[in-house]
Order: sequence, then structure tokens, then C-alpha cells
Amino acid sequence: METSRTLWRALIALVAGLGLALACGKAGTGKTSSPVDPQADGSLPPDGSVDGSVPDEYEGAIEFGTPGPWSREPITLFGAGEGLLEQNIVEASTDEAQNIWAASNEAVYVLRPGESRFRRYTGEDGLNLANALSPGIRAVCGGKPNEAFVGYQGSEVRDPQQDPDMHRGKLDRVLLQEDGTLEVTFYDVHNNDDVGIERPPGQKAARLPNGLVDPSAVPRLPDGTPAHTDWSYNENRTVQRFLYDHLFHRGTLYVGYNHSVGRIDAGKVDPIHTLDYADHVHPDVTNAQGVKRMGDWAALALDPFPRTLMRSTETRTGMLWMGGRWTAGARHWTPGLWEWTDYLENPFRYAFTSPPVFPVAQGDDVYISGIAALSDGKVYFASGPLWGFSNPHGIAALKDDQFTYLSPESDLGLPARDIVDLQRLPDDTVLVALRNNGLWRWDPKPFPNGRLLGRIEGLPGGRINRVYVDQMVSPTAVYVATDRGFAMLRLD
Repeated sequence: METSRTLWRALIALVAGLGLALACGKAGTGKTSSPVDPQADGSLPPDGSVDGSVPDEYEGAIEFGTPGPWSREPITLFGAGEGLLEQNIVEASTDEAQNIWAASNEAVYVLRPGESRFRRYTGEDGLNLANALSPGIRAVCGGKPNEAFVGYQGSEVRDPQQDPDMHRGKLDRVLLQEDGTLEVTFYDVHNNDDVGIERPPGQKAARLPNGLVDPSAVPRLPDGTPAHTDWSYNENRTVQRFLYDHLFHRGTLYVGYNHSVGRIDAGKVDPIHTLDYADHVHPDVTNAQGVKRMGDWAALALDPFPRTLMRSTETRTGMLWMGGRWTAGARHWTPGLWEWTDYLENPFRYAFTSPPVFPVAQGDDVYISGIAALSDGKVYFASGPLWGFSNPHGIAALKDDQFTYLSPESDLGLPARDIVDLQRLPDDTVLVALRNNGLWRWDPKPFPNGRLLGRIEGLPGGRINRVYVDQMVSPTAVYVATDRGFAMLRLD
């Protein structure tokens, strides 16, 4: 649970900040290369280049749209027989070389193409597990070839600047070496709590009558770039979820934290603030007492529908949707990390307050556990049994900027409403993961109730933790992490 220190706006906060990446293991943040020029719509071509060449950072990547190296059987199970020592797998994912990364709370596992047993990695191999609080690892996500990110549990925010635990939790970037060892970089994310504006302690940034930052009040360095000073404020400590963009803006990692949503362009240093990540942004709501509520961003999704940019007639695909404990919103990718956080106007394409997706009392929880954005522009939000919540709100469908509410049981025909994940497939059908009641495939057409296509049989265990959809390969691969290992599905 997070509450903001000050009431910046009546209903929506657009808090921004930047931070430093501190290296553990081998020094540095990994190999760097020049960013690839985007296409006209702001996305990158599938091979990450515009002239047919492949940048060094993508060497070893598979050709997108091919079957990849793994089995094309409808379902493949991974467990103790493949070297997983712990049964409960919190997440499984792939990088662009098709290494399979899996994580329990205690360890990270890697299975390389051509191998049959996972390699296991812990703190002894360089992971910052000792820096995490219980239960340990919370998320894992594949990135570029031989790259992954590991997210940890941090502490509650008691004092963002003086708390002795303020550097715990957070995340590692890991690079798999040819000899099987890991090169690890720890991201000790810090945030600047007032749009990156340099000011004496206790002094607020100058505001215009409309509440926006006065550009003339932004201190500048000799070269004209904005200056920053406050690197001590720590709000983002626990990683709730990762989302790596392989398709629209290749190389962009989004991180859902306990407090806000951050972005990492690992190894690509922004020339303005000389960092390879930006942190952070979020919408929020206020409760009846005027206290701002935001955080626990457990749902992240990319939008395949071309959306109009803010204050522009240009459209772009790949907008990020974010859902948390109290509300949801969406904003477009930006060419630079600087623009991601240091904006002078509202950057959100959507920021829901009334209602905050579901019609609840002012400031009450909505528990967004999954988001599926379809190619026709509709967006579906699931309310799930997260944080001990016993009565999720069901599913909300956003069409033409209006919400329609669906009961998982009576409208979709599901056996329960314990939805822990919602994932779009390339054909615009949706996977609905119930914590204790299986994985289901649902066709949202015809609107609004759609058609329930059936349950996915053969999954291990009885509890689903998370679902990852790999659209780099065809047929699509789906990784379902459970309390008894994980499964890989190949879905046409």
C-alpha cells in the first residue's frame, strides 16, 4: 500500500523521477550500442534495424515469426525432472535467443535451446537475493538475447529518505555468459518527487495557474539541460510485474512497482540525464479523506491498436496500459527516457478516476490483476484476488471510452472469479487465468459476453501464478507458472 506525501492534484497525480543504476558483480550496466531509429509510427522493425543490419545487442536473436527451438506439441511440462528444485514457480519467460527463464522465490533458472536441464542461480551466483525481503523473488522477464530481469520483494515505505531498508528489494539485470555464468547489474531505483525540478529542501516547484510546472523555473545546466539534485527519495521497492516490449518499441522494459511504473532501456544511456532508466509515473485517486491512493501495479499490457498521441493527430501502436490496486491508466512510449518522466503537461492518454475502472466508493480498492488490449481498440480489465482481497469485481470492458461490466460466472460462464491474469493472444482471443480454477480461453466477440472456448487441460498443480505470452514465435508460445512447475503451450 502506498500513499503520497502531498496532494499534487485533486484526483490524478503525475509524479515523476529519475534514478541511478548501481552495478553489482561485474562493473557497468552491460554492453551499450546506439539506439535504433524508429519507424514512422514510432515502432521498431522486427529485427531491430532499419537497413537490414542487426545491432550487436541483438546478435543471437531468433527470426521473429518462426517456430523457434522448442517443442511444437500442444503442451510441454517442466518440473523436477528438468532440474527445478522448487515446485512453486512464480513466473516463466523467454528472451530473444529463446532461453527459457523461470523463477521460484528462492532461485532463477535458465534452460538454453538444445539443453534438457535447467541451470540454477542464487545469491552465490551474483543475484541480489540477500538484498530482498521475504518471499524473495517476485518476477522474472526475458529481454534481449541472453538478457533477463529479476524483481525482488522490498519493504513497506516508512520513510522514503531515512528508512534503513530503502535500498532493499528492487531489481537485477542479468546477462547470461557463454560459460553459463551471470553478469549482474543491480538497479537501486531512486525517484525525484517533483518532476525533476531542482529546489532547496522544502521548496515546491513553481506552478502556473493551471497547476503545471513553470518551464522558466526549471534550473538549467550550462548546456541548457535541466538540472537535478534529489537522488535520495525511495518509493519503488517491490517489483510486482515486468513487461518487456519485443514488438513495438524493442528494448523497452516496463516495471510495475509497489508505488508506480518505471521504464528501463537497459544499456542505452539517455543523453540528457545520462541514465539508462527513468522512474516513475502513475495515475492515482483520492479517498474521501483527501489522501491519494496509488500503487501495486500488477497488470501491464501493450496496446496493438493505433492510438492518437496526446496533443497531436499522430497515432502510434504500443501504448502501455497499467493497472494497480486503486486505478488504471495508459500512456504512450516516448523516444527518450527524459520525456517519459520530465513532462510539463499531462502525459496520460487515460487516467481513470470516476470510476477508477470499477464503480467503487471513492478511494476504495479495485485490484486490477490483468489487462488485455485488443486490436479493435477494446480493452479488458480483470479485478483479482490479490493482496488477500476475497471479493474481486469481475471484468470491465472499455469500448468507445465507456465501461461495460461483466460477471465471470454469469456472463462468461467461468466457475469462479479469482482472476490472477488476463492475456491477449494474437487472434484477439483472451486467456483468463483463475488462481485455483484453471486457465480458460475466451473469445470476446460478440460484444459484450463473447464465447467461452473452453478450459486448457493438462496444466501442472492446482494454482496458477502468472501467464506469459511469447509472440516472438509462431505458433504462439504461452508459459503458465504454477505451484507445481510450469507448462509451455503452443496455441495456433
